[in-house]
Amino acid sequence: MLAVPDTTPESEWLNVVADIRYDGSSGTMFTMDRMAGTLAEVDTLGSLVHLYGGGLGGGPHEVRNWVDYSFSSSYVVFLDRGNRKVMVYPRLGSSLDPFPVSTTYRSIALAGDETILLAPGTGAHAVDAYSMAGDPVGGIGAFEELPVRCTPEEDCERTRRMCMGCVVRVVGDAVVVMNAETNLLTVYGAEGEPARSVDLRARIPLLREWIATDEPYLARMQERANEGSSGATVAVALKSYFSNAHTSPDGRLAFSINPATPILQASGFQYWLLDIETLEIESAMFSDPSHGIRATGWPTVFGVQRGSYAIYRLEG
Repeated sequence: MLAVPDTTPESEWLNVVADIRYDGSSGTMFTMDRMAGTLAEVDTLGSLVHLYGGGLGGGPHEVRNWVDYSFSSSYVVFLDRGNRKVMVYPRLGSSLDPFPVSTTYRSIALAGDETILLAPGTGAHAVDAYSMAGDPVGGIGAFEELPVRCTPEEDCERTRRMCMGCVVRVVGDAVVVMNAETNLLTVYGAEGEPARSVDLRARIPLLREWIATDEPYLARMQERANEGSSGATVAVALKSYFSNAHTSPDGRLAFSINPATPILQASGFQYWLLDIETLEIESAMFSDPSHGIRATGWPTVFGVQRGSYAIYRLEG
């Protein structure tokens, strides 16, 4: 199956897509275009259903550096770190008034139609919670449950507080925080029950093999960075193997991983599924790297081919 964008200028939604997600309840896809500052909702034939976002800039409804988004049956939300705000859209509607947030947030998720979750938490929580109007309404978990790597030692506190690899997702009644810096998944219950953790390095043999192969390559990059800049070490050392994480329609967490070295990257992406109740992990799908971008939407998985401006249904 091939999906292509409309040919009319107002519907040229497939530009520089940074993310694609499938909404099983509506049968539509979301494509995130960071260069245009827009989020397109399209059907599987490529017809534009709705365009969210007012473009790039510092205006009330514009975005400057939006890093994540989330959607429910009623709302779509953006996290814009550049303008330090969260934008809220009724589904298929115009933007409501945005509200300001801290620039330390890296990820956003909707818990139903009433609560916005932001990670990592700015205070004692792993995840901060806001109302749809932007009022703080508490948090979930403890920040200390999201450990990060600290290199060099003098940067440990700064790095720990940043948690640059934290991604929050809602799966059924559970809140999941994926910390790509430590290959750790932390699962919280709907009422903030004690966290359950999954060490992905221990559970996925392929990930261990990739890390072992990548480490010499990353170490050389780190050494070169040290020669020219004292502040580049942490950024180079923290390799994120997880390129995407989203909720599957059947109530599991779907995520993709890819290695660091170009030789291994040529083998493509691996897609995995996590059962939130049992914490069992199963291999989901191998994706041809020629599609050029991470694909999401399990059990229907899509990938974007930028060269031909098309969306493909991927086969396992």
